[in-house]
Amino acid sequence: MADEIVCRECDERISVRADDRARGMTCPACAALVLAPEPGAKPKPKPKRKPQDEDEDEDRPTPTKVQPGSKPQPRDEQFPYDEDPPEPPKGPPPHPLLVLGCLAFFVGFLVLCVFAYGGVKENGRAAQKAKAEAEAARRKPRAPLGELNPAPAPNNPPEPKTLAVEPGTGLPGFTPPFDIDPLLEKPDRPVYLADMQAFGVELGPWKFGKGELGNGDLTSIKVRERLAPKGLSVHPQNRQTTRVAYALGGKANTLTGAAGLNDGTHPAFDSVVFTVVGDGQELWRSPRVTRESGPTAFRIDVSGVQVLELRATAQGSHWGMHAVWIDPVIEK
Repeated sequence: MADEIVCRECDERISVRADDRARGMTCPACAALVLAPEPGAKPKPKPKRKPQDEDEDEDRPTPTKVQPGSKPQPRDEQFPYDEDPPEPPKGPPPHPLLVLGCLAFFVGFLVLCVFAYGGVKENGRAAQKAKAEAEAARRKPRAPLGELNPAPAPNNPPEPKTLAVEPGTGLPGFTPPFDIDPLLEKPDRPVYLADMQAFGVELGPWKFGKGELGNGDLTSIKVRERLAPKGLSVHPQNRQTTRVAYALGGKANTLTGAAGLNDGTHPAFDSVVFTVVGDGQELWRSPRVTRESGPTAFRIDVSGVQVLELRATAQGSHWGMHAVWIDPVIEK
């Protein structure tokens, strides 16, 4: 059993054990020395103070474990302390191009929906119109059978249209829209055919060009690197002839110019023959002209000619066959 002693300072009763007598003892109430330690005895170690966090942890109740088959406790009972749960980590922001792509897809989808709605609506209108026309045709009174199939008139049958054939050529002749070109009625001065009114034009795959090739790109006429601003361009089909006519009305004296193939990057596979015809009679014929042979010049007497024709005939393939008349001019 432990002995009891009384503190001389505060009269507090203190229980004393055997090891306390050897090490000495102080009053827990006033900290006065009650028993002196025996000689050679080790002092009693002081109690270690727990950190503040450990003291707080001791005050906190530990969460109870949920046994199998038992009802789990509410969160407030398991974790009574007020602490916010950790926020989930945030990822990187979306790329601007991805945002723009999504926006463009959304706008395109809206536009497609609008067009689709418009098409359906237009088809609906067309169907309603066709239905209304069919209904009107059904309600329209029918004509008698004799009115639907009238007998042909026995008298005055239509006369077939025929064209006069030029002698020695096998080609139909032209009927000019006027007797003489208006430019030839002016005072005596040279007149280029490119400034006159052409008629009876018969061409190949390309258009008739004045100062250009007639390909739609306004490509200038150029032969041996020389431009022809008043030139005429035609493009005959395979082994066929192009024709261009002018009304001279007997007011011209001389036709001067040249004929050849236009410069180009594509090769001309065959040759072309140029012909000048006056009132159905051949006035001049060129030899076979190629891009290598170069242009052929001419000076022709056209006195008294009413209708003048320029013809170009492909002798084979029409590939690269840009036949041009280089600045043909009329001298009065």
